[in-house]
Amino acid sequence: MDSKGCSMQAGMWGQGISISAMQRKLSIYILILISAFGSTVATAQSGEPEEPFGPDKYVISPGGVNMANGRFRYENVDLDGGGLSLTRMTGPPVEESPQPIAFDDNPMGQFSHNWNIRIRNYNHVDTSTGYFPSRHLEIGDKRYLRPGGVNNPPQPCPLTPSLWIGRQLITWGGCTINIGGTYNDRIQYFANSAELGRIEFQSGIHGYCREEDKYCAASKLTRPNGTEYTFEYDVVLSRPRLRRVNSNRGFSLVFLYGSSGSLAASPTQICLINRTVHSLSAAYVCPSGVQKVSYSYTSKTHMSSFTDAVNRVHQYTSTFNAASHQANRAGYSWTEKYFRPGESAPHVTNTIKRPPIYEAIISQTFADGRSINYTWDPVAIPNTGHTSVAGGTYQETGSPVVTVEYGTYFDQGSLSLLPANGPTRIVDGLGREILADQCEITNPNPNPFLPLCNRFGRTESVTMPEGNRIEYEYSGFTTTQPTTTRYVAKPGSGQPNIEQSTDYNCLIYFLCLKPKFETDGRGNRTDYVYSTVHGGLLSKTGPADANGVQPQTRYNYVQKNAYVKNGSSYVATQPPMWVLSGEEYCKTTAASGSGCAGGAADEVVTSYDYGPASGPNNLFLRGTVTTADGQSLRTCFTYDQYGRKISETQPQGTGSVCP
Repeated sequence: MDSKGCSMQAGMWGQGISISAMQRKLSIYILILISAFGSTVATAQSGEPEEPFGPDKYVISPGGVNMANGRFRYENVDLDGGGLSLTRMTGPPVEESPQPIAFDDNPMGQFSHNWNIRIRNYNHVDTSTGYFPSRHLEIGDKRYLRPGGVNNPPQPCPLTPSLWIGRQLITWGGCTINIGGTYNDRIQYFANSAELGRIEFQSGIHGYCREEDKYCAASKLTRPNGTEYTFEYDVVLSRPRLRRVNSNRGFSLVFLYGSSGSLAASPTQICLINRTVHSLSAAYVCPSGVQKVSYSYTSKTHMSSFTDAVNRVHQYTSTFNAASHQANRAGYSWTEKYFRPGESAPHVTNTIKRPPIYEAIISQTFADGRSINYTWDPVAIPNTGHTSVAGGTYQETGSPVVTVEYGTYFDQGSLSLLPANGPTRIVDGLGREILADQCEITNPNPNPFLPLCNRFGRTESVTMPEGNRIEYEYSGFTTTQPTTTRYVAKPGSGQPNIEQSTDYNCLIYFLCLKPKFETDGRGNRTDYVYSTVHGGLLSKTGPADANGVQPQTRYNYVQKNAYVKNGSSYVATQPPMWVLSGEEYCKTTAASGSGCAGGAADEVVTSYDYGPASGPNNLFLRGTVTTADGQSLRTCFTYDQYGRKISETQPQGTGSVCP
């Protein structure tokens, strides 16, 4: 996906969604429906139920501005192949931190990326209590808080305290590593994410996991199915500099740097290598013939151009001046322009103004002549003298004003008033009002775990303009997803209320977004069973049909290794990964044990082929065989070196294997 316009992310490792002309015309209440009620994303071929859109439930303006914080939401997938992608997005401004710290900058000028994963230790200055340390987990442009000081005593292994932070399930743990019997600042931390997997951090070349006002970078990310990403760094400017991300599916991202001084940590070239085609060199180089992108900078805080994998140049200009920004803290403004390849006029021009402390976009102009103006609701952060943003208004050319209001809650760890889980009030251009109960508070709360409904990222209810409501109930403190959704009819309509229910198993972190069952408004129930080892769907059992038969589909998995080039031979990558090996269901009768009550004649079995246990092999799906009614039909697929499908045969009974 190129960067024609701005985009919203469907997942940290997923594709973006372009903001089109049609999307600009959507009414604000459609946006709040998506925001408050959740959208869905497609899941794996196993037929797993669709998962919620994610924890980010902020309304995005027609110009791509996040109404919760006043920031422009630009995102682009620069490289993608073999399940390994590089997604670049606008990063947080330095002043967003309650107190700027050493190396408090983005890795690519004004942009961050999805592999910028680190723990940052803050030593806040609280005007009320003085010193307050805290620790954050940062992934790209997202920030998650771990309450508690960075000077907590070393924790014995293993320790896995579990809490909800940043509106996403994160399980934090840490343990000390004694070097020669002496505590030596070698602390290893991990964070388990219900969406991403297990992220590990290690002091040393990766940084400083415990030292105040420093950070340490991720060393490994492991998904429940065994897919593993390892990170390689060197040290420049006394900080870890990312050099390579390796996947055990046989792909690597290589980061090259061509500048010195303040730009030494800004990558000028990144490439994607399929290691079944190219042996990985000990040196950080990009072989000829691989996907490659390049970047130019005017300063360490500004990228000026991006050249994509097909040599199109995307340009970014800015009038930002660091000295003026620092000197005029009460009203400095500047412009940032985004140019599409081959176009002399900017696609969008953002004007950003910095009133005291906070900064936000105040206007946008577009190449098609449209413009959007913004006003913002400032929120004072207690005890810091700082101000933030939580909602405001926008007005597009020739259109009425749209209001998006956010409640706030006090985050004890970051000493900030943060926007609530979603908008609390929206008034669209026709004057229609939508109200949402986000359980926000406006006064500082001494207990960082309260109010629980907001800390857990929960929307309690949404009331539409005509009075119909959607109410949400949750099971204890275990999930951000509602277990009961009740659609309350418009008063006086005479229509019945509709109730849907589900539940989740959050005792295992990677199952916490996967429903154990779903019951629709008619009482029809579908049950799901997942592996507690790798999280894959094992069975799906639907409600009974007119004959009392409950249809069931069962899924099987095996562990397999990719095989990558190593000189003149191939070697298996480690660890092995769980892949879907087959699925089966009964056409007309009920499931019975591992088969069907009607016997083999009633069963449909599909098996999946990932190629031999030899190289080259990236574990792309090479073929399927479906057996039913005594006949087996095979479908074969081929791919280019980046996993893009280039051919598919029609189901046929010939051939014993796929090439």
